[in-house]
Amino acid sequence: MQFDRNFVDELKTRVKLSDVVGRKLRLIRRGREFVALSPFSNEKSPSFTVNDDKGFYHCFSSGKHGDAITFLMETESLSFQEAVAKLAEDLGMEIPKPSFQNNEEARVRQSRRVSLYGVMQQAAAFFATQLTGHAGTDARAYLDRRQVPTDLRQTMGLGYAPSSRTLLCDTLTNAGVTPALLVEAGLAIRPDNGGALYDRFRDRIMFPITDNSDRVIAFGGRAMSADAQAKYLNSPETPLFHKGNVLYNLANARRALQAPIKGQGRDTLIVAEGYMDVIALTRAGIPNAVAPLGTALTEAQMAMLWRLTPEPVLCFDGDAAGARAMLRVVERALPLLEPGRSLRFVLLPEGLDPDDIIARQGAAAMQEYISKPLALADILWSAETNRLPLDTPERRAGLEQRLQALLSSIGDPAVRKYYQNDVRQRISDLFRPAPVSSKPQQPVFSGKKRFSGQRQPYAPAYGAGAASAEVKRTHLAARGKAWNIGARREQVILLTVLNHPGLLESHLEEFCEVTLSDPALDSLRSVIIDLKAAFPDLETGGMRSHLVNQGFGDLLDAVFVAGAHSGDWFCGADAAFADAETGWLQTVQRHRREIFREVLIEAERALAADFSVENEQILMNLQQQSAEDGEEGLITGFGEASGRIVKP
Repeated sequence: MQFDRNFVDELKTRVKLSDVVGRKLRLIRRGREFVALSPFSNEKSPSFTVNDDKGFYHCFSSGKHGDAITFLMETESLSFQEAVAKLAEDLGMEIPKPSFQNNEEARVRQSRRVSLYGVMQQAAAFFATQLTGHAGTDARAYLDRRQVPTDLRQTMGLGYAPSSRTLLCDTLTNAGVTPALLVEAGLAIRPDNGGALYDRFRDRIMFPITDNSDRVIAFGGRAMSADAQAKYLNSPETPLFHKGNVLYNLANARRALQAPIKGQGRDTLIVAEGYMDVIALTRAGIPNAVAPLGTALTEAQMAMLWRLTPEPVLCFDGDAAGARAMLRVVERALPLLEPGRSLRFVLLPEGLDPDDIIARQGAAAMQEYISKPLALADILWSAETNRLPLDTPERRAGLEQRLQALLSSIGDPAVRKYYQNDVRQRISDLFRPAPVSSKPQQPVFSGKKRFSGQRQPYAPAYGAGAASAEVKRTHLAARGKAWNIGARREQVILLTVLNHPGLLESHLEEFCEVTLSDPALDSLRSVIIDLKAAFPDLETGGMRSHLVNQGFGDLLDAVFVAGAHSGDWFCGADAAFADAETGWLQTVQRHRREIFREVLIEAERALAADFSVENEQILMNLQQQSAEDGEEGLITGFGEASGRIVKP
């Protein structure tokens, strides 16, 4: 089976080489490339490199070199046709159907595409000439006002379509271009009544749109007249141009990425909203800027961005339309997120776009905005929490329901889990009551030695001591419903607080942060916190009455029964407060130790899936912290206050 060359070219532009190679080799990022042990030779030091920007791999040990298709052919013993079919299937691309005339049809199509490229190049030259001539006087004045210098106009290929109805058609037909090609290229319109062709673009500043090979495939035109029906007009869909699969200025931006300048926002792609924004950013020393073509960013365009950079930065105008466009992108991106692949956002002041910022405040101001992007998770959270007031339980429940519905669309299970944990923590922090004034901290076991009687401050921990930065970064420390560990300990933790509400006066923060895997217990904990904030002096009997009235009667019965059979006597109502406090704190700490073990397991899995320097360092730090934590010891005097026999 023969494949159309254009189909193969499009396949190569869509596929990300590191994704294909990464299914077979353990890739390690080094700068803008990946390295791995060669699949073609037996070696101990990696000599196999993968470059996504350039779309090829090179093996220094064997001298082999190629692209994604070649890699599959070499490593899986596939034919060219089989490798192309496999990649197309992975990308969800429909393979062109063969026919008896397929070869001849492919030849004709290729010939017409070559002709179309030629026509578009002639049109670009025509528009550029018009901009520098007498007809382009007003257009040049407009570009002067927008501070677009002459050299940048030439670099970007800017031009002008004169107001004449047929000047472009006449010029190109006199040069030998057929009327049919003019229509097919989207440069001319044929009236329904069969009359003479006329130019699609008239009295507009012209922006050439190029493909990945820097060939002109379409145009965008900005109207000079305020009375024009459309301020911006793009080429129609043609054999060369499908606007959902193209980004303005991508070829220039890709070249800028290959020679990044640190500190000026050139280490990623910047996505603006329009042609003039891209040109203004380029003028400001930010040439790695692109823009969609009048629509919200599509899935295909996101894939193009991710092939060049893991976290492109989207820059939106600071108005209501910009905010709506940003949210459409967020919702469209969620199903596509993968480990290490996301979007970041820059929100400009209301009513200003990048061109405005650069013109009024200068290039340095724009670079400052770009240097502080917001994460996708922050944008999603802000949008949903600002949608409606959150002053009633029903509205709070609605917030959680909306967020969970959005997060359920995330396709990658690992990314979805971390987002769910992150949202749970945010909801917990948002609705957590202000902490009450605390009493002096009570003695608590916190290390390898027996408690000696000296007072030691309590520090929430995953192990002994405060959580390390590595633990916090995993988001596994967040309170969530996904964990199903230590169910008995969770019941004991709740029951001890129910029988000794005074614990919350000194340990409210610990109670808020402890992980509860059971959703019912998590809900019960939230109501207990609210009750304690509303009635600081509420004792066990009154608290239980309030909880029963709120529908927690059956759950309370189950907790009290489970606690009575747990063997943890300190959770009972007859235990002295000092013993209840000491036992409760040690139970919470033990519970956290178990979660810390889960963190270690997750870090090991992450390293196995992505053998990067960052993941390796995280695991090493966690292992070191685990080794330093030590084992639990006995607490001197535990049980004496309750009249229990204490063994020496």
